[in-house]
Amino acid sequence: MRDVTEFIEKIHDLPNIPKVIQELIESFNHDDMDSSELAKKISHDQILSLKILRMANSTFYGHSRKISDINDAVITLGFNTLRNLVLTTGVTGAFRSTKVFDIKVYWRKSFKTAALAKELAYEHKKSSSTHCNIEPETAFTCGMLHNVGAILLHLHAPKIIQQIEEETPSEVMRINAQVQSMGISYPQIGAELCRRWRLPETICSAILEQEACDDISIYAQIICLAKLLISHENRPFNEEEVTEIFPDHINDALKKEAVLLLKRIEIKSLGREFEMLL
Repeated sequence: MRDVTEFIEKIHDLPNIPKVIQELIESFNHDDMDSSELAKKISHDQILSLKILRMANSTFYGHSRKISDINDAVITLGFNTLRNLVLTTGVTGAFRSTKVFDIKVYWRKSFKTAALAKELAYEHKKSSSTHCNIEPETAFTCGMLHNVGAILLHLHAPKIIQQIEEETPSEVMRINAQVQSMGISYPQIGAELCRRWRLPETICSAILEQEACDDISIYAQIICLAKLLISHENRPFNEEEVTEIFPDHINDALKKEAVLLLKRIEIKSLGREFEMLL
């Protein structure tokens, strides 16, 4: 396998996301996005509308009244929550499952990564003493999509990927093994897929850079940090131990904010609201 373009072009059933999802993500940094306009776009997709209403009426959100249409969902849930639900619904619906690959495992990891990435971005934006050009919703999208390349590899090169995962204990080693075996890695594939979905370059670059070590964007650092914390979620840490596992290329301020965040949240509970979509 020479490059990511060759791999992508050999996939005849390349996953696509609905146009409303593309438009939604493109609007993430636009302050003039109107909630009624969003509701109208969602209403044009019947399946998407039904899933959003099911989520909005779930016990997780605990609303006392029945939410009967998308306009109600926008008002009740709020624009950002609804936007994340739409994104998650559209992306998970783009991929098929197989008998030998449990895609739900990957999506659960993506849900958790997205939720933690959003919290880290919010903490960084809130704590920054200078103007911080970072948006928690964009961080959520980066976390949600960070693993799509791995899903494609599992679906279209299952034997190679299964062998790599069985033989390599860490994610960095798996990525290196993917490059050695096929000439490509899942961050490269994920970035290329997102470009073909016409998503913002900020998101595509963050996915590509998530395991790089030098001069990477703040969003890539957040993905890297979120994945690292999730991989250690079952291990009790004191503050010094947490700091020691952080890579050198992670922003020092972000490291400190992550330590403070871990004192207030429970990683295991993050992203559970999206699991009914599976």
